[in-house]
Amino acid sequence: MKQNRILLCVVLFLMVFNILVPVLHAQQPLSGMSEEERNKKIKDAIEKKRKEIDEKRHPKVDHKLTELEDEYNKGAEEAAKKFNAGEVLKDDNGVAITKLEDAEKKGGGDTAKEFAKKRKIRLKENKVSVEITLEGGLTADTFDKKALEAYGGEDIGGWGRRLYADIPIDKIRKIADEVEGVAWMKALSSVLLIDSYRSEGLSKIGFSNYSAAGIRGTGVKIAVIDLGFEGVSNAISNSDLSENIIKVDCTDACHSEQGEESFVLLRATNHRKEVKQV
Repeated sequence: MKQNRILLCVVLFLMVFNILVPVLHAQQPLSGMSEEERNKKIKDAIEKKRKEIDEKRHPKVDHKLTELEDEYNKGAEEAAKKFNAGEVLKDDNGVAITKLEDAEKKGGGDTAKEFAKKRKIRLKENKVSVEITLEGGLTADTFDKKALEAYGGEDIGGWGRRLYADIPIDKIRKIADEVEGVAWMKALSSVLLIDSYRSEGLSKIGFSNYSAAGIRGTGVKIAVIDLGFEGVSNAISNSDLSENIIKVDCTDACHSEQGEESFVLLRATNHRKEVKQV
């Protein structure tokens, strides 16, 4: 009888040993491993993360936007679960939400706001501001904007092959896949908020009032941070820009032998500026 007990204890010990050792080994801290084991574990972790990112990556959409859409959908799903479980959700004004669709929009929107704040992505309610690069041959003027509007998108300007739009967060991938002419899409930063893309925006600064008052701004120079100079020729022909333009390449050193002019464009390596003398 005593031998049977000893045998049983040995069997139990071996069973526990065989279970615990692999688990403890799997949870072994990096500091307790050999250099070879540590390097392999780190390499495997990096490869696993890379595969996860590749699986979520979209051929036409920047990863920030796909992550934003995923966060929105996750928030909407969590809100729907609470709603179905009987919890009363409320909007920003404290009013009870009575429709599941409204609950999902609020839940998704709240989650998206948190993500967008961290990543400095520009949002307008449940829409995200994006820059769309159009496929060859298409321009902001020839692109079929009705196709974008059909998915709740709104054109907010553009020039050349660049189109700027506010699109629903939960339709980012759908627009990229189904709206013809979209080559690439990325989010606009909330750090740089742009109101106009088509003109110098004189009406927005009350130019006519200053002009009527006889204020000419003689000797004043105005510097404007610009997104780029695609479509300069079209802007000149449309009278959005002055005809007196000098293009100055500042890649190596800024210089011009054409003297003072009413309008000078400076093109730099990492950023571009407009300098206007009135």
